[in-house]
Amino acid sequence: MKFTVGSTEFDTEHLESLGVGSYGEVYACSPHMAAKIIDDISEPLARKLLQICDIGISMERDPEIASCVAFPSTIAKGGSGDRRHDEIVGFAMRNLGKRPHLLDLGFDLDDGKPRQVNGKHLSDEALVLLAFRAFQVLQSLERRHIVVGDVSYNNLLLTEAGAPAFVDLDSAHIGDWESDSNGTDTYTDPHLYESDRNSMGGLRFSSKSDVYALTVLIYEVVIGKHPHDFDSHPPISLVAAARSNVTSLRIVVDGESCLKPLGVTVAKPAAIAKVANRIGALRRITGTSGRDGDLLIEHFDQVLNRGDRTNLIDRLPDSDPRSPWFARLVRIGFPSVQKDWEDTHGPRRVRSRNLVERRMPSPFDLDPPALSDFLSTHGIDRNQLVIDHAST
Repeated sequence: MKFTVGSTEFDTEHLESLGVGSYGEVYACSPHMAAKIIDDISEPLARKLLQICDIGISMERDPEIASCVAFPSTIAKGGSGDRRHDEIVGFAMRNLGKRPHLLDLGFDLDDGKPRQVNGKHLSDEALVLLAFRAFQVLQSLERRHIVVGDVSYNNLLLTEAGAPAFVDLDSAHIGDWESDSNGTDTYTDPHLYESDRNSMGGLRFSSKSDVYALTVLIYEVVIGKHPHDFDSHPPISLVAAARSNVTSLRIVVDGESCLKPLGVTVAKPAAIAKVANRIGALRRITGTSGRDGDLLIEHFDQVLNRGDRTNLIDRLPDSDPRSPWFARLVRIGFPSVQKDWEDTHGPRRVRSRNLVERRMPSPFDLDPPALSDFLSTHGIDRNQLVIDHAST
């Protein structure tokens, strides 16, 4: 099939396939550009692609996430056979190459060692580091009002530089353009199935459902098995376990009593023992905070067992350099954070004594409902508003 991107014509018969995504196939057009050709584009999806390609151009220039997303940036037109030459047939995006999925390099619980791709594997420290980085990218997308939606094994790759990258983002919920995706059962937040479909016919994804899906995937990467797969007797589906907030981690933490509401028992205690040993190994990883492994396990417990869909990065203390508050508080000279910074990096000159002494309002202060509604309606970041107020 022939198509054009800008003024350049391509033929899929002569292009390398990088893989099959949702609704279409991705081809390498050049070392820097790939194109996704979609099987059947509806009129609403065509209008959405026209809008999000404008956003994609600015995303490619955004140094914070440019290397961590493959976002639609240019419309692909033309075609052959039944497809008109002025018809939208897909889009071009950044070419990440034929990279392994992050899960391909994850830990294999059954074998007790990391999986290998082309003779290479990742250490536990590297896996935990990648986990934190993936949640940072997700948070960056959320700040830009982008909900990935269908977070799954297929759309999280490891780049050549060793960073996690989200791909296949044409089905994302971006601004007013909702997702047309039905999700992937094994990663989709079970609460979504209880809501009506959106205007595009897809699930009503949100930043919270993104956190849930990425948490399930990262659990699978670092623990070595899907969290809701714990070999029960009689067997139950992953979706049924998810709806009951039961995971192999919860069995380790709370004991088998958590299975009583489901009417099942653990069929293979040795498999749960492997999970417990793996959790113990991860807890010993220090990382940036000195307890990154602990923080990650606690995040798994909160999201998968307790229903708290907070992003891992938002759980970090203000003194952690990866915290969204860290750079802002150091910038205005907030005392405790400034001390932590100076202990690590040396003295830092503060422009104004008043900024050091001024109390920063807590991000957890309760707002009046009317204010919360106003900020949400107009897309205003409350945390940034607090920072701007405190620094004036």
